[in-house]
Amino acid sequence: MLSTVRHAGEVLDLFTAERPEWGVTAAARQLAIPKSRAHDLLASLTAIGLLEHVPHGCYRLGWRNLALAAAQLRTSPLRSEAEPVMREVAEDYTAAVLLFVWDRGWLLCVGRQDPTRTTHVSLPSVGARFRGNGSAAAKVLLAHRPSHEIAALAGADASDGDGSRSRETVEADLQRVRRLGYAAGHDGRSSTPAVAAPIRDPRENVIAALSIANPKLQPDVDLPLYSDAIASAAGRISRALCEPRSTSSPDLQQPIVGA
Repeated sequence: MLSTVRHAGEVLDLFTAERPEWGVTAAARQLAIPKSRAHDLLASLTAIGLLEHVPHGCYRLGWRNLALAAAQLRTSPLRSEAEPVMREVAEDYTAAVLLFVWDRGWLLCVGRQDPTRTTHVSLPSVGARFRGNGSAAAKVLLAHRPSHEIAALAGADASDGDGSRSRETVEADLQRVRRLGYAAGHDGRSSTPAVAAPIRDPRENVIAALSIANPKLQPDVDLPLYSDAIASAAGRISRALCEPRSTSSPDLQQPIVGA
């Protein structure tokens, strides 16, 4: 990867809902690069619309990101195949159904369907990105990541606590996820119980995790029912992704469902 592209990506990753604005000095310090380099990167990203320079001297994400995100959401085969299945499961089980992908060590929510009858619980929205350690979806996705990423997670767990989450412990948990075909945990942002299963592409690579979350889910009682339901739904989406798709362009004026 070209170093300029990598640094540009690192700059964009600075901008979050919690900290939407960055100045040159703060960005340079955070990225450990010279101020001149930070200024050049921020200015270049502004020139192509990915950032904008606000009056008080800081930078924010530019509107071009919204257009790119809209195009991605509306043209994604994963989302288009997942949405009808997610709606069906959400209504059948009066639970929220979420779609997650792995983004360089982060969990990214790319789809969500809520039942008509609200579950009155705060869950990740489309576009939410967070460290998902312990969540059902993160377990599913990490179980199918390269070994060095699993090792990095085990190291982070050990450094955050008493060291009880060794690499061997993490690997044993993930091996169980691979064997069962699902993972139980929480939704990723709260303590809401959730169960997730993998979605695979035509080459059998795991590309996403489908998760069902319900505050009334009792793992000791409901796990067999929910795990079967979410594994079956994920399998339906996986099979749909293997079928030939139309090459016609979608109507980009249609609303984004589930966003």
